[in-house]
Amino acid sequence: MTGAGLAGTLAGADAVIDVINNRSQDETEVVEFFGTTTQNLLAAERLAGVRHPVLLSVVGLPTGQRVAHSSGTREPDRLGTAGAVPWRSVRATRAPTRA
Repeated sequence: MTGAGLAGTLAGADAVIDVINNRSQDETEVVEFFGTTTQNLLAAERLAGVRHPVLLSVVGLPTGQRVAHSSGTREPDRLGTAGAVPWRSVRATRAPTRA
């Protein structure tokens, strides 16, 4: 979560697709996780000259679902919208998983 070395790793990339996830159900923890990782990723993208940051997000989040994980996954949307680099959010539905 520190972002150390991330800018160097992203050097030369034109686009980065953020698919970071966290399975915590603790609202404070998940908001902090997504906030920290998104801030680190956006800063590294700026330093590396990434021109097309993309966030893979979830359909329905702007409607305000009140569950802990949704609060956390809205944080990258908020931070990306306020960021200095032109940024896109792609909304997708969740696919069912099989155990």
